[in-house]
Amino acid sequence: MLGQEILTRKHVFLLLLTCFIQFPARAKVSVFVIFQLVNFIQKNKQKIRMYFLHRELKGVSRKRQVMGYDDAMHIGILFDASSEESWKLSAKFIKELEAAGKKVTAMGYVCRKKPGPYVIEQLNTSFFQRKDFTWDMKRRNTRLKEFEVTPFDILIDLSPGDMFLTKYITGVSRAIYKVGVFNDSDVDLFDLMIRLPEPFRLQELMQQIVYYLKMIKKPVINVG
Repeated sequence: MLGQEILTRKHVFLLLLTCFIQFPARAKVSVFVIFQLVNFIQKNKQKIRMYFLHRELKGVSRKRQVMGYDDAMHIGILFDASSEESWKLSAKFIKELEAAGKKVTAMGYVCRKKPGPYVIEQLNTSFFQRKDFTWDMKRRNTRLKEFEVTPFDILIDLSPGDMFLTKYITGVSRAIYKVGVFNDSDVDLFDLMIRLPEPFRLQELMQQIVYYLKMIKKPVINVG
């Protein structure tokens, strides 16, 4: 997906420029090596990203427990903020949760280089982009760092199953209970997954998540 490459074109250009400036006599060899490295990364991009994720998951400590809608006081929301429609639907969902007495903290992911005019940071809603991650997936965004260490009663990931960076934050989150759409590769990241028919429909995911969370009436014994 656009904006999620570990090694971007800018990184490649900077590597090449450094090569010609520092090692002009060996530039041809260095350029060949760099392009081989780029090809390797592109072919193995998913494996490399998953490596960084699973490496970090080993150090994540959280209180893991089944949590229902009625018992949740603080809810974290991750959502796709790349389109105005998704932003508006997510904002409406957040307001509905707040109207129900929930404290909500939300982070929207914008996969474009420049956020649309509809993307407006608020007290409880912010956004992040690919540039907020280093090449080895460390976070630069202060609010994103705060979000992932907050022990939400429930973390709801509203993004599509193929949006890796939101799934990364879900994985490293300290939330007690994590909910999102079903995806074979994300089974280890969530406590509750909602299987939906294709194509992905955000409104349907929201409805299903609330429906199943309301079926859970009280916290039960530790599950992890």
